[in-house]
Amino acid sequence: MSTGEVRACSRASRTFSRPHHQFRPLVGESHDEPLRILYCGSDHFSCAILQALHEEYQRPSSNIASIDVVCREGKPYGRGLRSIRHPQIKQVASSLGLPLHQIKTFTGWEPPEYPNTAPSKINLVVAVSFGLLIPPRVLNGARFSGINLHPSMLPEYKGPAPLHWTILNGEKKTGMSLQTLHPVSFDEGVILDQTSWPGIDVPEDCDYSVLLKILQSLGADMLLNAIKNRLYLPPYIDAGWAKNAADGKKAHKHAPKIETAHKLLCFETMDSLRIARMSRAFESTWAFAAVPTRTSELKRLRIIFPKPFKILSPSSVYMDGMTDISGIPPGLPYWPDSATNEAKGPTEQPLLVNTIDGKTISISSIKVEGSVEMPAYQAAQKHRLIRQPRHVNPKGMITFHECLMAQP
Repeated sequence: MSTGEVRACSRASRTFSRPHHQFRPLVGESHDEPLRILYCGSDHFSCAILQALHEEYQRPSSNIASIDVVCREGKPYGRGLRSIRHPQIKQVASSLGLPLHQIKTFTGWEPPEYPNTAPSKINLVVAVSFGLLIPPRVLNGARFSGINLHPSMLPEYKGPAPLHWTILNGEKKTGMSLQTLHPVSFDEGVILDQTSWPGIDVPEDCDYSVLLKILQSLGADMLLNAIKNRLYLPPYIDAGWAKNAADGKKAHKHAPKIETAHKLLCFETMDSLRIARMSRAFESTWAFAAVPTRTSELKRLRIIFPKPFKILSPSSVYMDGMTDISGIPPGLPYWPDSATNEAKGPTEQPLLVNTIDGKTISISSIKVEGSVEMPAYQAAQKHRLIRQPRHVNPKGMITFHECLMAQP
């Protein structure tokens, strides 16, 4: 059998084999050829990994010959869809001087080639938070196929949003996985490397940005180790914690795509822990608040909460000598009258909202849709969210017109 036939048979076995199989090494060719990497990414996580990969590429002793970056086309957004939002990795690739390829799909697109050089073709695909399935045609065209970094302890949290769901579900441990790219399914490859079981600690009350930085560092180290030690070469040895039959077959948590509805707060049904986790998992959360119209009717505006909330116990809420806040319904924003005394100057006192489990959350700033982020009380005054004239209820508090709602 010729060398070309051996390579063809090997790639065919990759395409149709299921995860966790071991494959025979490529025969008759050197495994030391320089890497021409096709890097597929999109978001902050993939940007940080790309920067680490680029640093390795610039080292005189590096085995990386080139890095081409692939990302998806920009999407229209904003009023009238007149603006285009491009993937974050586009700017990073451009700043690093790397060739950039923006595609809508892989249909009709061919990876770049380097004529009159060796190797002349892409030989390794690296996908990090990309969002598109890399088709068999592209994987089979790369001599070493493809690998993927995934920020979870696979098979836990397969899917596009593992960091968000790790925080939302209050996980105490997490980690990083490096897997082969499966030709027909997401997150079904052979795990080539993984954080040691049971993973690293998730810091208490950490938000998305903190967890992202931790796993960016882990992921960069894991990818560079894989390149230096050629973990992308078959035979693939399963390094995952769930490689035994019992762990592999049990039900695992999924990490589906985050939609706008996932960020909607419902104070009628959510306790303080759920609300606080949502505020830490997402860049912002939201609800509806009522404002009066010229006809004295109320309409509802979308209120965005850009910062994580703090959970307070009732005893820690300063109520100007008052300790009973039990009569304030969950979801009704309020301030002690003393905290909004205009003689003290513009207040930056946080907005307070009670929850169904008897706790109080503190909200430092809000943003009314179409406006800018402001300290909570200033935004409430500007957008007439506070009952006017400056109404102080019998408990000595200033409140919104109605409770925050999950429906417009």
